[in-house]
Amino acid sequence: MNQPLSLAICGCGRIAAAHARELRTMPGVTLCAYWNRPEDFYLAENLMKEFGGQYCTPELADIAGDPTLDGVLVCTMHNDRLRILEAMAKAGKPVLMEKPLAHSPEPLRAMHRLLRQFPILFQSAYKIRFHSLMERARQLIPHPEILCAHVWDGMWPDNHLNQKEIGGGNVRSQGVYGAESLHILAGNRPVAVNAMVRNGRQPSGIEDTLVAVFEFAGGALGTLSVADAGAGPGWVSKFLVEAAGGGGGVALGTRFTQLDYQASPGAPQQTFQGVEDGFRRQTEAFLSALRNGTPSPCDFIQGAIPSIMIEQAIASARAGCRLPIDIEGWLGEVAEPV
Repeated sequence: MNQPLSLAICGCGRIAAAHARELRTMPGVTLCAYWNRPEDFYLAENLMKEFGGQYCTPELADIAGDPTLDGVLVCTMHNDRLRILEAMAKAGKPVLMEKPLAHSPEPLRAMHRLLRQFPILFQSAYKIRFHSLMERARQLIPHPEILCAHVWDGMWPDNHLNQKEIGGGNVRSQGVYGAESLHILAGNRPVAVNAMVRNGRQPSGIEDTLVAVFEFAGGALGTLSVADAGAGPGWVSKFLVEAAGGGGGVALGTRFTQLDYQASPGAPQQTFQGVEDGFRRQTEAFLSALRNGTPSPCDFIQGAIPSIMIEQAIASARAGCRLPIDIEGWLGEVAEPV
């Protein structure tokens, strides 16, 4: 299980450093190479200085063409990701890509086309599904009837984070956490959405407030609210997810490290404390897939679903009506003839 692996990082900012810190604690893993855009190349140099490696480069071709590399972590801002994926997919390099995969429909669809043409091992870095307490919540309420998720934050700065193609804004960038939580706890794909959206405070004009109701296959309904109007107090914090069904209910908060459960009305409440372990466990899943030649448990389609939920919710708000959600159809996938 500790078969040696040599990895590269593309995009050497804050999240890349978090990956590097985690990887250096894992047996049999070596960070060998770093890529960053020429205008910020010092970030690659700094990361290699801190975590070691063989080289850093501003040329994607150097990473794609390196036969010693077993996989690539893509941690860039979103306007670089499609060209990185194209280079790595054509070279046959397995990829772990940070979430969300893209902030608008066309790059997401282009990624899907690329991966159908060049079917590499691909994992989307959605750590939420890997959190131990998220798994337990799913087990405690296996057939939910109603779900609720909110992602509330303080006001985001007026900079690149609120530019659609780079940072995406709070609704697209962080709303996917809530969408993914609903998707995982529902245990089924979303099939429709009805939503309202607005810009309440961001000078860029980007959507900063969203409230949506999703319908899931199997009948569950889930509400999602996202805004950077102010974080919730105390235990609620930035993220809160609830699910109920069959008379029982769960509430997951404090960054997915506290789970409250009540089996039935009047039953004693149970509280489970955990740690924010999804980040490490998602990395372990990617390394396991690399070593065993198996698919990722969070492949491209799974990683695309939360973004499609958000984009279709925004489209529903603009259309003023309920819209269906067809994942493969939205991605432009044509069914094979029978």
